[in-house]
Amino acid sequence: MGILRNKKGSIFILSIWALVIFSIYALYLGYSSRMRILFAQRILSRDTLRSVTEAGVFEIIGIIRKEAGTKPELLFPFVLTSFPAHSSGGFGQKTDDTHSEILYNNFVSLPDGKVYYFIEDEESKLNLNTADSSSIAFLIREIAGLDEDEAVRLANDIVDWRDPDDERPDLQIINSEDRYYKLAGLAYGPKNKNFRLIEELLLVKGMTPGAYEAIKPYVTVYGSGTVNINTCKEAVLKSLGLSDVLTEKVLLFRGSSSSKKADINNFFTGASTIIDQLDDYSSLDKMEKDALSELIKNNKIAVDSGVFSAVNIGKLRNGSSRLLIHCIVDENGKMLYWKEDFTN
Repeated sequence: MGILRNKKGSIFILSIWALVIFSIYALYLGYSSRMRILFAQRILSRDTLRSVTEAGVFEIIGIIRKEAGTKPELLFPFVLTSFPAHSSGGFGQKTDDTHSEILYNNFVSLPDGKVYYFIEDEESKLNLNTADSSSIAFLIREIAGLDEDEAVRLANDIVDWRDPDDERPDLQIINSEDRYYKLAGLAYGPKNKNFRLIEELLLVKGMTPGAYEAIKPYVTVYGSGTVNINTCKEAVLKSLGLSDVLTEKVLLFRGSSSSKKADINNFFTGASTIIDQLDDYSSLDKMEKDALSELIKNNKIAVDSGVFSAVNIGKLRNGSSRLLIHCIVDENGKMLYWKEDFTN
């Protein structure tokens, strides 16, 4: 009887252990299945979110291509006034350097969600592939806050990144761009070709993340290389060598001066008419006319743009995730840049 009782007890214990093991396994299977379902839902949610956000991108591209196809006298006024980015009206980008005040006033509403977006003129910025070192140094000094010597040195390094040679006469003893980088402990030298991405600035010797973030809104690597005088910001105008007084006259003419309330929104209709239009609005002296004439002659400024930057933020109706798509597109709808960033 004792042996039988012991066997029954052992069987009972084994049954309990088996039940525990099967329960744990069932819990594992349930948890694993739940994780797989959540993972699949997350992927589906991301795909839906991407589709919603891309709708804003394609709407912008469609309107730009349609308008460019009609060959308007100027493309930028239509594009920027079609996508106002701030509550004060006017062009779709702010021109008084207050980037933090840009609002996403435009949106596309879809069954699955909504996408907000704004657009700005990429050719309102200083082009790193064509700008001279003095213009770049001005932005670095005034916007990034570096002192004069540091700004000049970094501007020269930026120009050296794109120029085709390996010489650095200003370094005297070193006189070699590659050696200059190796002595700094870098495993590479200057590209000696044009910038393809704005992020390449971070590879330039001496460029810090802080300086990069500061000047990024003011520079570009896309477009013809000229600056659109109709849309460029105050700091960009001054970087081209315009005096404070002449810069203020341009801003007042455009109706985008931060110092006075303008009652009109003008724009320059042609490079050959810039001086006459501005002189009629606010008399120019000889030095001011000469300064503008020099910029026009050297193709530093223009009056229209063919490349636009768009930032789109998509959000699903039932969900907290957001997708930010930053893209740059030309007037023919060709995508030049695309970057995605998911956030919760």
